[in-house]
Amino acid sequence: MGEEKMKKLQTLVGVLAVLAAFGPSVEGAQGVAWGPGLSGVPAPQATEALLSQNRVKVSVTWKNPYGGQTGTATLAAQGDEFAYFTFSTLANPEVFVKVLGNNEPGWLQLFAAGLTTFEYTVTFAACGATKTFHKAAYEKVTYDDGRGFSSSGCEPWSNETTVTLPGEVPFTVVRIPAGTFQMGSPATERGRNVDETLHQVTLTEDWYMAKTEVTQGQWQAVMEAPMSTECGDHGTGASYPVNCVSWDDIRGAGGFLDRLNAHLAATGQAGAGKFRLPTEAEWERAARGGTGTRFSFGDATAGSDSCKANAEANPFAWWCYNSGSVLQAAGTKAPNQYGLLDMHGNVFEWVEDWYGSYPAGAATNPTGPSKGLDKVFRGGGWKYYLDYCRSAIRYADSPSGRDFNIGFRPARSN
Repeated sequence: MGEEKMKKLQTLVGVLAVLAAFGPSVEGAQGVAWGPGLSGVPAPQATEALLSQNRVKVSVTWKNPYGGQTGTATLAAQGDEFAYFTFSTLANPEVFVKVLGNNEPGWLQLFAAGLTTFEYTVTFAACGATKTFHKAAYEKVTYDDGRGFSSSGCEPWSNETTVTLPGEVPFTVVRIPAGTFQMGSPATERGRNVDETLHQVTLTEDWYMAKTEVTQGQWQAVMEAPMSTECGDHGTGASYPVNCVSWDDIRGAGGFLDRLNAHLAATGQAGAGKFRLPTEAEWERAARGGTGTRFSFGDATAGSDSCKANAEANPFAWWCYNSGSVLQAAGTKAPNQYGLLDMHGNVFEWVEDWYGSYPAGAATNPTGPSKGLDKVFRGGGWKYYLDYCRSAIRYADSPSGRDFNIGFRPARSN
């Protein structure tokens, strides 16, 4: 596939705030946040180091005392609050929670407050312990635990899980939180393309994404053969991303995903039958890491979008300026807010969807067109301009197409 065939297809802001209507219609909405950063909003600066070592899980459930309906409160992260739950508006919340750690070293503090006609249960989990606060209908929420959890010697809260491929090769996936975000790009975004129509997307279930692009070592472990050499040698080694693999090679019968799921089933490992390619919406939410900027690390507009220097992008992305015109080993740049590596550059990544226009309105769990000619790939590559690595940009090619710049990153259903 030559450059002329690459279709630049194309999210504004990852608005992590998801607001729900008051009442039972929000049942099942996302109401769990991880910290720091994994809720999509950075933790307060004073608590960032503590939370990075000891992640906290927060959830809020509600019950209508009259009709008996129950549900999970919607997460709307705001300001310096680690997690924020509401059924009304940001300016007039019904209940919100905070996790703090700056008043007393070595401790995570908990705080929940609000006034509502519903019953609420606020649950904090960290360091192998759980604390639950409950309020009855019409009872003011005034929970303030000055000490909360001791962070001394406790294991970090992890959103990663690792399975073992044939030959004892590890393969790590990272949990990505469900939620609502803006997919596509605003008309003012530098480098945008016309097919990046901005629209709201809600993903209702958490899922997992591979921490890095699939490496050549992982490919060979699963497929019992090295990757194809028909695209030439642009960087070879077990730690380098696999490339020159078609969508059919990955997704087709007897392909990588079939073999991976069969291996996990045969060895009794977690996730058997659940590994797949991410949808285009899942890929973009994961790439954004809860941000609404051009890249997960910011807009990077002070530097160049071509094969020239860009100081803001350099720690996170491989593109034609810093790659030396060759593929780079996977996972050697800094991670995004969800802990994923190489979401911007190195190799493009196949996703599940057929290429087509985005919907004009809001969408829930979108899977793209039901049919088409080309499959979408995302993320940018080592040979291309930096603006090709934006979170919103889209490309597509035939499912049978192979290219030295295209690899993939599997997803796993929860």
